[in-house]
Amino acid sequence: MGTKYVPRRLWCFGLEHQARLMNFIPRGRNERSGYEMITGKTPDISEYLDFDFYDLVWYWRQPHPSLSEHDRELARWMGVAHRVGSDMCYWLMPVSGVPVVNSSVQHVTADERRNPELTHRIEDFNTRLNTRLDDTNFALPGGDIDDFYSNDVYEIPTQDDTQNGDNDVNNRPEADDIDSYDNLIGATFLLDPLKSPDNVATRATVVRRKTDYLGNPLGRAHANPLLDTREYEVELEDGTYDSYFANTIAENLYSQCDAEGREFNAIKDIIGHKTDGHALTKADGHHVVGNHLRPKRTTAGWKINVEFTDGATSWLPLKDVKESNPIDLAEYAILNRIDDEPAFKWWVPLVIRKRNRMINKVKKKYWRTTHKFGIRLPKTVAEAFQVDKENGNTYWADAIAKEMSKAKVAYIPIEGVTPEEVRANKVDQLRGFQEIKCHIIFDVKMDFTRKARFVAGGHMTQTPNSLTYSSVVSRESVKIAFLIAALNDLDLMSCDIGNAYLNAKCREKIWFVAGAECGPDLQGCVCKLVRALYGLKSSGAAWRAMFSEFIVNIMGFKPTRADADVYMREKYSQWGHPLL
Repeated sequence: MGTKYVPRRLWCFGLEHQARLMNFIPRGRNERSGYEMITGKTPDISEYLDFDFYDLVWYWRQPHPSLSEHDRELARWMGVAHRVGSDMCYWLMPVSGVPVVNSSVQHVTADERRNPELTHRIEDFNTRLNTRLDDTNFALPGGDIDDFYSNDVYEIPTQDDTQNGDNDVNNRPEADDIDSYDNLIGATFLLDPLKSPDNVATRATVVRRKTDYLGNPLGRAHANPLLDTREYEVELEDGTYDSYFANTIAENLYSQCDAEGREFNAIKDIIGHKTDGHALTKADGHHVVGNHLRPKRTTAGWKINVEFTDGATSWLPLKDVKESNPIDLAEYAILNRIDDEPAFKWWVPLVIRKRNRMINKVKKKYWRTTHKFGIRLPKTVAEAFQVDKENGNTYWADAIAKEMSKAKVAYIPIEGVTPEEVRANKVDQLRGFQEIKCHIIFDVKMDFTRKARFVAGGHMTQTPNSLTYSSVVSRESVKIAFLIAALNDLDLMSCDIGNAYLNAKCREKIWFVAGAECGPDLQGCVCKLVRALYGLKSSGAAWRAMFSEFIVNIMGFKPTRADADVYMREKYSQWGHPLL
């Protein structure tokens, strides 16, 4: 907090934030966080990943903001507000010096810090906030609390309240007596094999309650196992001791029993087989049904040696292993060439066929991407021109020209510079810009019209999440709008905005080398993106913000409280009645 010059009046927020982070950091032998050891749940740290304490952020004061720039205010991020609002709510310190809670929060980006107008606004915010939170504004008269409360002297009497047993030391049970009241003492369970050497489950026995230096038991019992904080000493198979919480012990016990409490163990591997002399021979393994030989369905006479997850081995009847691990047993039989024995021959082929069908269903389909509707799809501009030449037409060339006539507004050429100079950071106006590649993607519509789209390689940029998030109207809002229209006999109108993203300004600093699609005059030249081009991570959010700002400020619409992506505007009929 000293490196960020956090005012001392806000250190309580910083200490609470750091304490929460320490709850989520794994430590100790079990590599589990304190939160997980107490509750048994894996902590959700998504709320803590995007911001650091006292980061400079933007926030929107309206309940359902339009995310346009005219509504946002500066603040300092002070932690996650768990008991206020919904998920992803944060404590913020605005210029007023009074903490607020808000969920519409975004980073102040490095590009915004370099903007002269925003730089002046940020400096003014920091000055006013530091002045508001200065310790001199909260000093008591005389500089000492005794000067303010000079005559207040309190003595808190101590009394022995033995009626409720608070200080009744004589009647406390001894440390050894604690175990006689506990139902987990003596329980044996298997630890998670994934955390044990060689993936072998370790058997552990609960020995006693863990106590502090005064002999008092640690933790408190609770009817809900997740809230049971009792801690126990556990003896492992190798004679060593470890400590586990009651919820961990209960979780392992319940996971190793069925609904009636019967303990079960999982088979790890099949390591052998034998017969007891009563198995059918190959000569006696068939019977005749309607002039056809049918295999006899039997598993008698065979024993299977299995290894359990706890390392123990046992000889089990073939029938039991077949019911619990049919695929493993079938693969073992084929590998050891006993699948033609009568006890295996009647069921192993069926199990293998089912296994293969399940595997085949998991395989992804490979779609043929070289043609669509029987028309060859080019991968590059040069290939598109070659296809036109081979077919004796200009379909693909016309599609490219149509697309670039609209997309040319998305970039401006930078004259007098080469790509090598920009990459060497020798061009001042492109310093700090990221280089990407732009290309054309091709498609064929259902009416066989050729379609070309100029897109950017957005995967090559590093864009913060605050610039890429873009909300959409919910399905429920659309259904409600349809219902209102149907009940009031209203007409529904819709429209499609062609090349919609190109209407918004580009939020990222991007440059690229023009290709053949940009024309022979610009091919190989350095170009700077100025509009939100398809393919960029921030294009959707830029278009949404621009569209929202336009219909709010120009057309007079307002976002609804129920859904920020549904806008309404009052309108009056010719008789002066308000319409919506």
